[in-house]
Amino acid sequence: MAQINRGRVSDPAQAALSGSQNEAPGSAGGNLTVSEIRDLLGVRAADNLRHAELVLIVEGSEDAAALEVLLRAASQQLAKAMHEGILVINAMDGASNLPYKASLLREALCEYHCYLDDDDAGRRSIDAARNDGLLTDAQVNLTICNGMVQSEIEDIYDPDVYRPRVERDFVLSLQVPSFRSNKKWSERMRETFLSQGKQWNDRVKSSVKAAVAEEVIAFPHRALGAHKRGSFDGLVSALTVRLNSIRK
Repeated sequence: MAQINRGRVSDPAQAALSGSQNEAPGSAGGNLTVSEIRDLLGVRAADNLRHAELVLIVEGSEDAAALEVLLRAASQQLAKAMHEGILVINAMDGASNLPYKASLLREALCEYHCYLDDDDAGRRSIDAARNDGLLTDAQVNLTICNGMVQSEIEDIYDPDVYRPRVERDFVLSLQVPSFRSNKKWSERMRETFLSQGKQWNDRVKSSVKAAVAEEVIAFPHRALGAHKRGSFDGLVSALTVRLNSIRK
């Protein structure tokens, strides 16, 4: 049987799996797929997680959409895994939902990995999930950017990719001192908008994030900042290692 490192599976479940090795339909040599294991144990997973062996947890839907394109462009192996539904990106709509999301994935027998903003909210969510026994350091990458105390996923993007779109859509300039500080992206963008007499609230922030994500999706091969992409490259390596380990 394919080795799936999930210590949370109970002994009776393991016994059931062992006793059914030679009866698993469609599985050469008695090897069970993840979906077959779930069927055998009576575990129900959401349709998009049916064949998932590894789920990448991110904070928002814009992050998920951009990362899917970026990961496909960065790695043929990850692109193939996503095409086959083996690697799935799942947004949790806010860092505070991490413990809940992780517990649901664990119940669905999904291995998971996190790529979260390196800010107070992201760090608190990781600590909460770790304290609940749902997360280890090996399962986390953060959007750490050198020289920044806090950073978000937008901080790893090259501003030249999305600057024309934001300036055109919102009629302001990003080529101002307030946008060149070492504060995290949302704080720099907020100060940039307010300094030019532009409204900034959750609605505007969502619109700007969506515009940025759309430009990243359109130009994935030049979307990452040369000096800020380290956490993304680390994520690609971590996902590759974890997939290879799961599929041994």
